Amino acid sequence: MHRLIKELRRREVFRTVGLYVGIGWITIEGASVMLPAFDAPEWVLRAVIILAIIGLPVAIVLAWIYDVTDSGLEVQADPTDTVIIPFGGRKTDFVVIGVLTMALGFSLYLNLTSTGSGVAEPIEPVSVLIADFDNQTGDPLFDDSLEQALNIGLEGATFITAYRRTSAARLLETLKPGSKLDEAGARLVSLREGIKLVVSGSVVPDDGGYELSARMVNPEDGVVLAESSVEAKSKLEVLTAISSLADDIREELGDESVNDADRPLGETFTSTSLESVKNYTQAQNLAANGRYDEALPFYQQAIASDGNFGRAYSGWALSLFYLGREEEATALWERALTEMDSMTERERLRTLGLYYVAVAGDYPKAVESYQSLVDKYPADNTGHNNMAISYYFMLDFKKAMEAAGRGLEIYPTNKTVITNYALFAMLAGEFDNGAQHAEELLAIDPGMWKAWLPIAMQKMASGDIAGAEQAYANMAKSSDRGVPFSILGLADIALFEEDFAKAAELLEAGVSGDTVGGNKRLLGRKYIALAEARA
Repeated sequence: MHRLIKELRRREVFRTVGLYVGIGWITIEGASVMLPAFDAPEWVLRAVIILAIIGLPVAIVLAWIYDVTDSGLEVQADPTDTVIIPFGGRKTDFVVIGVLTMALGFSLYLNLTSTGSGVAEPIEPVSVLIADFDNQTGDPLFDDSLEQALNIGLEGATFITAYRRTSAARLLETLKPGSKLDEAGARLVSLREGIKLVVSGSVVPDDGGYELSARMVNPEDGVVLAESSVEAKSKLEVLTAISSLADDIREELGDESVNDADRPLGETFTSTSLESVKNYTQAQNLAANGRYDEALPFYQQAIASDGNFGRAYSGWALSLFYLGREEEATALWERALTEMDSMTERERLRTLGLYYVAVAGDYPKAVESYQSLVDKYPADNTGHNNMAISYYFMLDFKKAMEAAGRGLEIYPTNKTVITNYALFAMLAGEFDNGAQHAEELLAIDPGMWKAWLPIAMQKMASGDIAGAEQAYANMAKSSDRGVPFSILGLADIALFEEDFAKAAELLEAGVSGDTVGGNKRLLGRKYIALAEARA
């Protein structure tokens, strides 16, 4: 062995290997940076690595056989011959050590600059619609509550936003009356709204407990992209089981935070009571349809089942706010703030933003909260939309349009997003821009009555009074909800033309109608306009 090592040293094999490893190391590291920059296929880098590995034994053999001499490359001399080998010597040792040191430093630099920031590659925003669970237990407690819990779990991922099921159900009724929001119905809505994924699930009795399953489906062709199932020994474990299903789906979509040991419990579900979630969901569904009075008892029941359910306090407060009961709403919002620990991070930021807008009237703080929300959850449509509304209250219409525009970039087919962008573009003085998006919206859904307002204002800005009047007339025809706003718009035109008698006549009829309908905010605006006309 001693003789072999001595011969390897004499033939410069160790130096050759060191130099080869150093140069090969630098080459591979450099290729890993340069090749992706030129969009080279992955196999090219693999080929470089394989060639480097194959070349090592070749270099060893060549070093054993050949010497580098004054005369060039020669077969190794007999050990008894006296040959001056320029490749050998202490200077060469320093060269080899230098190359290896350079390779190590280069490798450390690349790794630290590529991963030292700890920032993961951003994942493209994903919109998801949760279909009705197939409830095979016969227990109505599971109806529409498992979906809400799964919604909360999925939105723990920064790049996922769940489409509102109430909005989906309303749209499905217009597309296919009488249909249920099952997997087929959810796929139909998703195709219409540009939603990327449908998640459907089931709950089945299983030996005194329950088996819960979920699957992720491509809405275009119905292909199942992923499936998962879990067991719950009792109702008490169902919410935890739903959380596991949500984690499986998130992990399948690329969420690396699922396995984070430091992730708080609140990132998965925010209530310990299935009854509370059930009542909360019913309340939310009623509130989403403007039935705030009917929603209140369900919020109360949700709180009765789980007194720490922060989301329920926030929803209850919002319904009271819309009913004009602002003192009660303020008290409940302040109560919601004390239960922030029971909310997900996403819901905490949403609640804070809403509190600053509706209670504190601190719109810069609201913007700050919503900015934090969209920084951490870039796909959160509520964040982009409410930030735009906050800027609107600050009368900064340009920034309101820009905030709405960021939401539009992520959800270009979402009707609410398009509507808000068109309205804020109008307010920012970009009348043509607002009208263009409004017309695109009406091509998708002629019943979107708000879209006629940017069109009417664009007509007014260009001096086309008749065109503006026609736009307001179309607003009234498109939806019953558009009628009172149409009257206000027509009265505005009459005021602009100084036909005060006509304006007063329109507004008096509108005031009478809104008194019956109970639209207090719009009623207040009409009283102001009526006072101006009479003055």
